[in-house]
Amino acid sequence: FEVMNEPTDEWKPAAWNELAAEAVRVIRATNPDRVVVVGPINWNGFRALASLKLPEGDRRLAVTFHYYE
Repeated sequence: FEVMNEPTDEWKPAAWNELAAEAVRVIRATNPDRVVVVGPINWNGFRALASLKLPEGDRRLAVTFHYYE
């Protein structure tokens, strides 16, 4: 699963991190072992990686980023 592909620049980091964490919690309720893909705001832009906060202790997360330069 991927929480959202290319969340736009309209998201603020705190709001996105909260939504992504909630999405992971919902997914984990029925899919505890599935890998979940999470990326930062700004269309998964690599420059926004520093603002991405992942749920602690979840070892089945994969971070994605896009590089268009």
